[in-house]
Amino acid sequence: MRIMLIFLSLLWAAVSTAQAAEKLIVKQSPHTVSVTLDRLTETLKEKGITVFTRVDHAEGAKKAGLELKPPRC
Repeated sequence: MRIMLIFLSLLWAAVSTAQAAEKLIVKQSPHTVSVTLDRLTETLKEKGITVFTRVDHAEGAKKAGLELKPPRC
C-alpha cells in the first residue's frame, strides 16, 4: 500500500509538471534581467500578488566557490 501511494504521488507530480510546462508562456524582454524582474515585481504587487524573495544564484555560487555566467540580457 505504501509503495502504491509513493508511486501515485510521483505520477501526479510528473503529470502536474508536464501540464504546467504546456501552459508556460515565454517572452523575451528588451530590458536587462534586473530591470525586467523589477518591472515584473511591480506589476505583480499592483495585482495584489506578493513576491517573497528574489534569489541571486550568482551570489550563492560565489559563496560556494563557483562562478556563474552572467544572465543573457
